[in-house]
Amino acid sequence: MEEGQIVISTKSVVYENTSILNASHDEDGTWQFLGDDEELSEEDAVVLGLDEIIQIDPTLIEITNLPKGARAFRKNIGSQWIITNDN
Repeated sequence: MEEGQIVISTKSVVYENTSILNASHDEDGTWQFLGDDEELSEEDAVVLGLDEIIQIDPTLIEITNLPKGARAFRKNIGSQWIITNDN
Protein backbone atom coordinates (compact mmCIF):
# COMPACT_ATOMS: atom_id res chain seq x y z
CA MET A 1 0.00 0.00 0.00
CA GLU A 2 1.45 3.31 -1.08
CA GLU A 3 1.23 6.23 1.31
CA GLY A 4 -1.16 8.99 0.23
CA GLN A 5 -3.07 7.10 -2.46
CA ILE A 6 -6.30 8.84 -3.49
CA VAL A 7 -9.64 7.14 -2.96
CA ILE A 8 -13.01 8.10 -4.38
CA SER A 9 -16.06 6.83 -2.56
CA THR A 10 -19.60 7.96 -1.89
CA LYS A 11 -21.30 9.87 0.90
CA SER A 12 -23.29 6.76 1.82
CA VAL A 13 -20.09 4.74 2.36
CA VAL A 14 -18.21 7.46 4.23
CA TYR A 15 -21.03 9.00 6.29
CA GLU A 16 -23.80 6.37 6.43
CA ASN A 17 -21.72 3.21 6.87
CA THR A 18 -22.92 1.53 3.66
CA SER A 19 -20.96 -1.70 3.11
CA ILE A 20 -18.21 -1.51 0.48
CA LEU A 21 -18.91 -4.30 -1.98
CA ASN A 22 -17.22 -2.99 -5.14
CA ALA A 23 -13.64 -1.79 -5.49
CA SER A 24 -11.49 -0.78 -8.42
CA HIS A 25 -7.88 0.32 -8.80
CA ASP A 26 -7.85 2.58 -11.84
CA GLU A 27 -4.97 2.77 -14.32
CA ASP A 28 -4.01 6.22 -12.96
CA GLY A 29 -3.61 4.75 -9.45
CA THR A 30 -6.88 6.11 -8.06
CA TRP A 31 -9.06 3.73 -6.06
CA GLN A 32 -12.88 3.60 -6.06
CA PHE A 33 -14.84 1.98 -3.24
CA LEU A 34 -18.61 1.74 -3.67
CA GLY A 35 -21.57 0.02 -2.10
CA ASP A 36 -23.80 -2.47 -3.88
CA ASP A 37 -25.25 -1.08 -7.14
CA GLU A 38 -23.98 2.43 -6.40
CA GLU A 39 -23.24 4.76 -9.27
CA LEU A 40 -20.56 7.34 -8.64
CA SER A 41 -21.86 10.83 -9.33
CA GLU A 42 -19.97 14.09 -8.90
CA GLU A 43 -22.40 15.40 -6.27
CA ASP A 44 -22.17 12.17 -4.24
CA ALA A 45 -18.38 11.71 -4.49
CA VAL A 46 -16.08 11.92 -1.48
CA VAL A 47 -12.29 12.08 -1.91
CA LEU A 48 -10.09 10.69 0.85
CA GLY A 49 -6.91 8.69 1.38
CA LEU A 50 -6.52 4.91 1.20
CA ASP A 51 -5.58 4.80 4.88
CA GLU A 52 -8.81 6.65 5.75
CA ILE A 53 -11.07 4.23 3.86
CA ILE A 54 -9.28 1.29 5.53
CA GLN A 55 -10.17 2.86 8.89
CA ILE A 56 -13.81 2.87 7.76
CA ASP A 57 -13.62 -0.78 6.58
CA PRO A 58 -10.53 -2.67 7.79
CA THR A 59 -11.41 -5.69 5.60
CA LEU A 60 -10.21 -3.67 2.58
CA ILE A 61 -6.63 -4.44 3.61
CA GLU A 62 -7.23 -7.81 1.88
CA ILE A 63 -7.25 -6.13 -1.55
CA THR A 64 -4.66 -3.36 -1.19
CA ASN A 65 -2.40 -5.32 -3.56
CA LEU A 66 -5.02 -5.13 -6.33
CA PRO A 67 -3.15 -4.26 -9.55
CA LYS A 68 -4.01 -1.16 -11.54
CA GLY A 69 -6.90 -1.87 -13.91
CA ALA A 70 -8.39 -4.56 -11.67
CA ARG A 71 -11.72 -4.72 -9.87
CA ALA A 72 -12.94 -6.65 -6.84
CA PHE A 73 -16.49 -7.57 -5.85
CA ARG A 74 -18.11 -9.34 -2.90
CA LYS A 75 -21.67 -10.17 -1.80
CA ASN A 76 -21.26 -8.80 1.73
CA ILE A 77 -18.55 -7.83 4.19
CA GLY A 78 -17.94 -11.44 5.25
CA SER A 79 -17.72 -12.77 1.68
CA GLN A 80 -14.59 -13.56 -0.27
CA TRP A 81 -13.47 -10.90 -2.78
CA ILE A 82 -13.80 -11.89 -6.47
CA ILE A 83 -11.09 -10.19 -8.50
CA THR A 84 -11.29 -9.39 -12.20
CA ASN A 85 -8.69 -7.70 -14.34
CA ASP A 86 -9.80 -5.84 -17.46
CA ASN A 87 -6.25 -5.70 -18.86
